[in-house]
Amino acid sequence: LRQLLMQADLYYGKQCYEYAYIFYKKFLNYIIEELPNHKEYSKGLYTAKLKNEVFDKLEKVAKKLDERDKVNAILQESKEAEEFEAALELSKSEYVYRIE
Repeated sequence: LRQLLMQADLYYGKQCYEYAYIFYKKFLNYIIEELPNHKEYSKGLYTAKLKNEVFDKLEKVAKKLDERDKVNAILQESKEAEEFEAALELSKSEYVYRIE
């Protein structure tokens, strides 16, 4: 489990937010769902404070991914609008050329 958290922190530091998100989610999944069912589980191993810290990091990563996706969507719309305008100008010039 420490490896999962270390990997998540490493990816977060490198701004690889998709991978950080995945590793934080895996870590939380294990300590919330899997670990309590383990026969050698000791409740003091992963504290509520650590869970809250990881939840906070996961929320930050999710916000960064949402912001990036919004920016990418705006850029894609802008690119599509530019391509449409270029195609429109091309078709207008071809139309004028055919008339003459």
